Amino acid sequence: MKFKKVEIQAFRAYDKVENGTFDFSDQETGEIADFISIYAPNGFGKTSFYDAVEWGFTNNINRFLRKHGKNADAAKAERTYKADFGTKEKQHIIRNKFSDPDLEGFVRLSTTVSDKTIVNTIPDVRSGQPDFKFKLSETKKGTEYFQDVLLSQEWIDAFLKEDDSNIRYEKFITYFGDKNLDEYYKNVVGLIKANDVNITSLKTELQKCQLKLNFEGDKDILKKINSHIDLLNQDNLGFRRIDTDFTDKDFLELSDLIDTRMLKLNFSLEKVIENEKKIESLLIGSTEEAGIAEYIDAAKKIAEGIKQLNEFQNTLKQLLATKTDRSELDKINRNLESLSKLTLEANQIKSAFGKYVTQIFQQAEVLALSKAEGEKLVSEQNKLLISDLQIKRGDERIKIILAEIEEMRQQFVNPELEEYTRLELISKQSQFNKELEEITKALNGRKAEKSALSNGLAELKRAQSCFIEHKFSLIPQDLRTEFAKQIASAEKLIQRREKILFEIDGIQRAITQQELLSEDIQQFILRGAEIVNNAKSNHCPLCDSEFESFEDLTFAINNNTALSQVMQALIEERSNKGELLDEISNRIVSELKLLADRIDGLINNANYEIKVRDELIEGLDNQSKNLQKKIEDNTEALVKWSAKLQGLTPDHFNSNKQTTIDLLTSELLELQTTTKNIREEIAIVEKSINDLKNSVAEREETLRQLREDLEYSSVVLFFRKQFPGKAISLELLDELIAKIQEDQKKADSRKSHLTKSLETSNGQNLSILIDEVNADIVKRERLNSDLLRVINKFEQSAESLALKFERSISLEHLEFLLKDEMADLKKRIEMNKVTTQNLLLLKRLQENVMPYLNHQKFVKTADGLEKRIKLLRDKIGKNLCVERDRISKFIHEQVESFFYEDLINVLYRKVDPHPEYKKIKFKCDFSNDKPKLNVFVTGENGDNPLVPNLYFSTAQMNILSLSIFLAKALNAEDNDGNPVNCIFIDDPIQSMDSINILSTIDLFRSIVVKFNKQIILSTHDENFHNLLRRKIPASLFNAKYIELETFGTVRSTY
Repeated sequence: MKFKKVEIQAFRAYDKVENGTFDFSDQETGEIADFISIYAPNGFGKTSFYDAVEWGFTNNINRFLRKHGKNADAAKAERTYKADFGTKEKQHIIRNKFSDPDLEGFVRLSTTVSDKTIVNTIPDVRSGQPDFKFKLSETKKGTEYFQDVLLSQEWIDAFLKEDDSNIRYEKFITYFGDKNLDEYYKNVVGLIKANDVNITSLKTELQKCQLKLNFEGDKDILKKINSHIDLLNQDNLGFRRIDTDFTDKDFLELSDLIDTRMLKLNFSLEKVIENEKKIESLLIGSTEEAGIAEYIDAAKKIAEGIKQLNEFQNTLKQLLATKTDRSELDKINRNLESLSKLTLEANQIKSAFGKYVTQIFQQAEVLALSKAEGEKLVSEQNKLLISDLQIKRGDERIKIILAEIEEMRQQFVNPELEEYTRLELISKQSQFNKELEEITKALNGRKAEKSALSNGLAELKRAQSCFIEHKFSLIPQDLRTEFAKQIASAEKLIQRREKILFEIDGIQRAITQQELLSEDIQQFILRGAEIVNNAKSNHCPLCDSEFESFEDLTFAINNNTALSQVMQALIEERSNKGELLDEISNRIVSELKLLADRIDGLINNANYEIKVRDELIEGLDNQSKNLQKKIEDNTEALVKWSAKLQGLTPDHFNSNKQTTIDLLTSELLELQTTTKNIREEIAIVEKSINDLKNSVAEREETLRQLREDLEYSSVVLFFRKQFPGKAISLELLDELIAKIQEDQKKADSRKSHLTKSLETSNGQNLSILIDEVNADIVKRERLNSDLLRVINKFEQSAESLALKFERSISLEHLEFLLKDEMADLKKRIEMNKVTTQNLLLLKRLQENVMPYLNHQKFVKTADGLEKRIKLLRDKIGKNLCVERDRISKFIHEQVESFFYEDLINVLYRKVDPHPEYKKIKFKCDFSNDKPKLNVFVTGENGDNPLVPNLYFSTAQMNILSLSIFLAKALNAEDNDGNPVNCIFIDDPIQSMDSINILSTIDLFRSIVVKFNKQIILSTHDENFHNLLRRKIPASLFNAKYIELETFGTVRSTY
């Protein structure tokens, strides 16, 4: 994406659009400039131009967002201050405060991406509100990448000049990095800390646990208690054996289980004793229940009582049947009466049927005709609907055909104009091919020149290498002849220097030997001083001399100069030789300076010529690519022209269109004829519908007159009542009369049978007899109930004891059964007492086993803690450290990939701001909890790194930041992965010297030519602007130079 034009109105420093238009295209050729320099003194609107481009494209200004909180507060303070004076006007932050209020504020951008311009209009806000929000969320979605191609001083201050490397790292992550990955790294570091704290805590816990490992109790207690549990489980008591894993909860459950078992035993004992008393009661009886003798007597009497009760119930059943027959006889009499009435009515209808038979069948015929005509009416109405639908569809198709015919007529082409277009495209293709051939020829010539120059440069570099190694015989003959005197003098000086170096080496060996000897003697003197200090004597043990005092002896030892004079002489001699060596080296350099300068000059000249050829080659190569693109575009235009005419000639194309129109016209005429015929059919159907409606009305009138005859209606109603859903006929009436007669015959037969069966009971009062039998039944049931109560109570008591026997059992057998159960209960009482004693013993053993199990738990806990500590330290801790190192390596690689370190160094070396520090290095430091991002500069070999903030000048820092930015901008891509081929640079040469400025210009020129980028820079320095004109002339390069003549006004002529 490159910019064609930027138009600004009522935005920041710019007022009307005619004064704020930056046109980057050539006025004659219309070609878009790849290099644009905008000159203006400070305060004329350079920064406003960059703000306008950024805001127009992204709807935001990033330099306002870097300190958005402070900027927003400042804007609010301004509004508040004005409000205090009663002024509540609109706050214009991006709008020009001096523009006419009615003048629309906008930024309009024209790019190579689309013919459609990008327009962003300044919003009209309410009074007291700002027109800029200071919010990142206002940025237009999908334009964030545009920040990568905008360089300003705020960018440098926000990142590179940050002194604290921790803050620089945080800013990198905030603005450019992977926040999720950084958060993951911090979480891993936090886990390492937590793991270390956990290990320390576990070690403390282990120490406490180890203090509780002594145990002096019965170590066999576990075996004893489990043996007792096994004994109890023989009675199926369900106790779990105790092991070292028993918890307090398990012991609580064991205690609860013992208590539960004891409660059950007590309950069982009570139950057994209760059953014993029940058996005694069953044997001898009591006031509440019968004994075995009374039970046997009741069992015999109940059998006789049941037999008598059955006889009473049979008598009652016979009396009730007689009563039912009398009721049925009454019902039959009533039914015979109803049948007689129905017979009379049916005979009357039959006598009237002959009178109305004609009307009855006439009504049926009228109904049938009405139904048929109604169905026909519905059919005709459906036909009418279908015809209407056909007419509607025909009308719609007619409209479509008319539209298609009109569209076809619009597609007719002008044969002469189309032929002219084709010939013009063919002519352009031929012209482009010819220009491409000429450029290819020129390109090959420049490449040949570069090859010859490169060969010459290689010879010169070999000569330079021989010169540096003082291999003068390998230097080209013309240079040896020209500088023969200097070479001869230098060779003599070199021989003398070698001799002095040999002498210095000998002196150095003597110094080393003397240092070793001095070290031994020094140790000897120190040992003597130690002896003297311990003895506090004035007698020297080294020289056997006496001194006036202990202090004098100590002073003499500490100031011994036995060896210092020899060492001083050697060092002085070495220094003299070194000075002489420097003098000779300087003379060698002086003698060879002219030759060195000549070789350097030849090499620099060759490099310059090659560089010029490179730029010319790249320029020609770009022209070749542009022509190839034009050829491709022209070919595509030819293909589109042919596709537009469907591969036909203009005349043939027009002929095809006319044929299609004729076919559509024919179809149109057919549709119009069909529609006319359908309309005529509709008229016929509508007349048929009206006739049917009149006929149906006449039929309904005939039916109405029939319904008004009452006698006729009675006949009809009788048939509907007796024969619903059936047609009226004499046969149905005869069948009804026959059926009535049959029913009367059956009823008379049943009446005769019932009358005969009731003759024996005539005169009896059935109700009194039924009451007397019911009274006998009640009395017998009461006696039986008393007997059963005695029997059931005895049997329930026996069942509660699980005793089963038949009621026919003998007295002796029942007595034996009860006494045997009594003996079994006594035995169960004894077993219950034994189990209870064993449970009490288990409870005491449980209390004694607790200390032993606690000891075992401490042993197990200590072992578990040691394993846990080992796991945390040797596995989890190591894995976390490996993961931390892996993430830190990945983040470091991310930093390198973000900054394109190799490309930065290529750009940085081109400008060459420092004689020693040639490379830039970004280094992440993860040695502490808080990561750091350091920026270093180093020598060619990566040695002697230093932090540029501490040592670089402002100019060197600007060059460094420019290199970083350009590397990022050269790799910038939009959201679809397409390169962003424009770069905006605001005042790039602040504080640079002349050499750096020239190198920077060369760098800009290379970027434009090699990378096909568009650079738009601004400067306040008119000399730099003019220097750009000379180094990147518009006549050789696709460049344009723009000036602002006053505040916010572009000079009309450049």
